[in-house]
Amino acid sequence: MSNNHRTFIHFDYGGNYLKSGDEVQWISSEEVRRALLMKAPIEEINYLALVDKIGRKMMLDTTTSEMRFSYMPISVNPKKPIYISNDDDLLCYLEWNKIEFSVLHVELVKDDGENQRSEQIRVSEGGEVGASNKEFVSCGITRRDHDDVMILYESELCEQNKQVENSEAVACEEQEEMACEEREEMACVEREDGMDNQGIGVCKRVNKEWEDGVNLTIGQEFGSKKAVQDLLEKGAHKNCFEYDIMKSDPMLYVVKCTGKKFGCKWFVRVAKVKNSECFSVRTYNKMHSCYRSTTKITNEGTISFVELDEKKNFQYLFFALGACIEGFNAMRKVIIVDATHLKIAQGGVLVVALAQDLEHHHYPIDFGVLDGEKDVSWSWFFEKLKSVIPDSSELVFVSDRNQSLMKSQRELYPLSQHGCCIYHLCQNVKGACNYSKKKVVGKKFMECAKAYTEAEFLKLYGDFKERYPAAAVYQDKHVEEKKWSRCCFPGARYNIDTSNSVESINHVFVNARKLRLLPMINAIVEKVAEWFNKHRKTTAETPSSQMMVPLVESELHSRCEEAKLLPMFELNSFFLEYNVIGIDGVDYLVDLKNKTCYRKRFDIDRMH
Repeated sequence: MSNNHRTFIHFDYGGNYLKSGDEVQWISSEEVRRALLMKAPIEEINYLALVDKIGRKMMLDTTTSEMRFSYMPISVNPKKPIYISNDDDLLCYLEWNKIEFSVLHVELVKDDGENQRSEQIRVSEGGEVGASNKEFVSCGITRRDHDDVMILYESELCEQNKQVENSEAVACEEQEEMACEEREEMACVEREDGMDNQGIGVCKRVNKEWEDGVNLTIGQEFGSKKAVQDLLEKGAHKNCFEYDIMKSDPMLYVVKCTGKKFGCKWFVRVAKVKNSECFSVRTYNKMHSCYRSTTKITNEGTISFVELDEKKNFQYLFFALGACIEGFNAMRKVIIVDATHLKIAQGGVLVVALAQDLEHHHYPIDFGVLDGEKDVSWSWFFEKLKSVIPDSSELVFVSDRNQSLMKSQRELYPLSQHGCCIYHLCQNVKGACNYSKKKVVGKKFMECAKAYTEAEFLKLYGDFKERYPAAAVYQDKHVEEKKWSRCCFPGARYNIDTSNSVESINHVFVNARKLRLLPMINAIVEKVAEWFNKHRKTTAETPSSQMMVPLVESELHSRCEEAKLLPMFELNSFFLEYNVIGIDGVDYLVDLKNKTCYRKRFDIDRMH
């Protein structure tokens, strides 16, 4: 069946033909029929692609096993199979399916037993466990212990029959899984060069096999399903791989590698032991054939570091996408740094470093994962950050007052300046005073911090000290004025007074922080790629005649409306110096050539 660029193929797997007189009858070995979705028109589907697709769906190693495809047209007599062995045969079948629906028959000719899927277990009416296709055809199913057969213990049969061998439910789940895998696979085919439409690569296929490090054994028992889950989660975190939960119920727990769409065979299946709370390992393939992270950052210029401890366990991570590094050249040279806790069993913190553009957009520079906010951890992070952004007297860092962070910043970026987040300081100041109206104290402190001129600051802070002496004593004791006062700050901080932008980013990744390490990285890369694509489109639509970004243009338009009403006197036409009387009645010297103003707002905000 074909629908535009989607082709649906229904097939019976594992049966045989029986001759009856002049005709041949297909005997299916399964109670369910399976389906495939090929996301392509029938003209583009080839024989090898069909073999690979069915092999992966049935977890069959096509290099050691052979499948034979055939079909029997309903309207053609006598009933005889038409075999498919090449692209032309396949095209004939698909074209015939447009006229008359015919199920594809899949015969398993050769199987070495090592990749025999656990779903081939079948139960007869008499309660015995089936073994092979021939036994199904002859209906003489007996309990056998062959190398190519996986046998359940007979004592477990009754419970497993209801919850594990529900064929219709399994078939439905497999069809949903197949459709999902097909979409993911087609997405990767469209990006087979490893790059997505934002220029940030997200797929990289590597086929070298490696062990998972979990070291399970067939028959190994665990006290509960939770014990198995914990072991697999820790093993995945330690050895840097991901897995999907294919089935989880009171009797069964099945997981597969997320790289299964690339052919990775890693697989674990555990089932509950009869009359016990224990679970035992029934199927286990410890070998991975995928890259350790199915999402690999391949954006050109990307820098990443991973630090392991003396036991070779994960300790630190740092990564900065190449596009983010390159774009920082056009950003304001203020870096906001903050850390937030990860919501996983292993703990740790996610570190984010941001900048800001002229439009006041948050711009991610790099991300890190540390074991906590300690001296050695922050020192490692800033050391890696320095490999991306070198020390400079133009740089300014803004953060909370974490002592380890500030110490590492001073040691590794001695030329830069550091400013404290005035929001965090405001909370500390309110906590230090005994007044009932703490909100008023916080508001007055923020007015002091945001004063543009030294005269204005001295007046406001003098009044603050007089009215709230306890709060002022705390502030003077713990933080220098140049760290938080806008007019006293020695560097170019612009309008960036807080680390709230990082808090906003942390909120974006609130769900990602609940994931294991690699899925979290995937989520971060995908979101950054989404942002880049969105703003690239906005930039492309901006006319070349536009000289200013919209935010600056809007702000200047508003200020010009006010400035037109202010009295102004020209002092020097050559140096473009003017005397402007503000709305407060104070005279201000404006130097347009050097872009300075005694009001200091033009100097500090630096909207140019």
